[in-house]
Amino acid sequence: MKNHTDINPPTIDTIAIVIVSFNPTSNIIDLISIFDNQIPITIVDNNSTTEESKKILSDVQLKSNVELIINNSNLGIAKALNQGVESSIQKNKNWTLLFDQDSLPNESILESIQNCYEYVDDKEKIALIGVNYDTNASRFVKQQVELKNKFIEIDTIITSGSILNNKTYNKIGAFLDDFFIDCVDLEYCLRIIEKGYKTYFCTDVGFNHKIGELKTISLFGVKINSTNHSILRRYYMARNNVIISKRYFIKYPKWVIKKNIFYFISFLQIILVDDNKIAKIKSSIKGILNGIKN
Repeated sequence: MKNHTDINPPTIDTIAIVIVSFNPTSNIIDLISIFDNQIPITIVDNNSTTEESKKILSDVQLKSNVELIINNSNLGIAKALNQGVESSIQKNKNWTLLFDQDSLPNESILESIQNCYEYVDDKEKIALIGVNYDTNASRFVKQQVELKNKFIEIDTIITSGSILNNKTYNKIGAFLDDFFIDCVDLEYCLRIIEKGYKTYFCTDVGFNHKIGELKTISLFGVKINSTNHSILRRYYMARNNVIISKRYFIKYPKWVIKKNIFYFISFLQIILVDDNKIAKIKSSIKGILNGIKN
């Protein structure tokens, strides 16, 4: 028996979409076209600099359901997300569906989200609903998990492809602007748990998502992958990982230990695989030191 709730379910009438962009490619046009003018879309652009991107943004702005917010400088993904969610709230929407510019949803993503919502008994506790995705590296949740349960409660998910409950956003608070780009989603998900709310996940694949600039090498016959993120991204990955670890270790030690194991592996991948290794190692060390001081 489902619990009574005054939350409106996520439908085309209760959802607004937010896309954060910086020098977007034509992929953003394909992303917008998936929803065929059915849902209001806000693009928050962090001061794109290329002429191609400016032309793309100018063209998509002509669509009747698209609002374009252009920042005067690159304020980071966290600030842009907050701007987008506030726009959704001002439109009196109950939910905000979030995307990076490099994501491309399939036509069933809304159905997957709606099915997950209906599956949850205590709808008042829903803060985020995410869906599975394919990347240039691998599928997020492996096939064996999909076979066990189609809908799961989960600790953390990425921002892109997730739908945010605007009501709980007002209670949990905004994304942390000073995180700028990396670990923004992880910190927010941990804060969801801390505040007594929950994140749910549909294991059906709902979109494709690009992660970094994937690079693969073969070492003694073993293939080693790295996301090969930029020097700036490596700084924020290191810095924000330390800040999250300090902030949440006492409450969620297992999660933090697991996260740091993955970070250590990613650091080894820089050494073994990445381009611009020395610069990225220096940037990572700087980020770790600044995270400790923060």
